[in-house]
Amino acid sequence: MRGGAVADRMMTEHDRKGFAFVPSNRPPIDGDVTFGDTSMSVQYMATNFPRWRAVSEHWNPTDTNQVLLFLRPA
Repeated sequence: MRGGAVADRMMTEHDRKGFAFVPSNRPPIDGDVTFGDTSMSVQYMATNFPRWRAVSEHWNPTDTNQVLLFLRPA
């Protein structure tokens, strides 16, 4: 990611919190950069979004660094 410039920081954050985000170099919308590189564990999703339940998980065949997580309302 980005030539490895922030990879160590992002992996550390993901391992520690289950979530990591690095904003893209875009102008903020209402003060927030709404697009970037994100890593989120399934456990983080379950803990922080209790109204949703993961029902299926698949690897993205065109980008194996992405997991497709299918959700249903809890």
